[in-house]
Amino acid sequence: MIKKKRQAQILEVLMKEETVTVAQLAQLLDVSQVTIRKDLSELEQAN
Repeated sequence: MIKKKRQAQILEVLMKEETVTVAQLAQLLDVSQVTIRKDLSELEQAN
């Protein structure tokens, strides 16, 4: 999955759900937890 699309999906999930675990996001997006953590870090730095 393309990083920008995956990050957009992460943001969508976070808007719908007040809390979500890294494991839940990883399973939902079919990527590793490390990838989710990297994406979350990048999103945090961007905002």
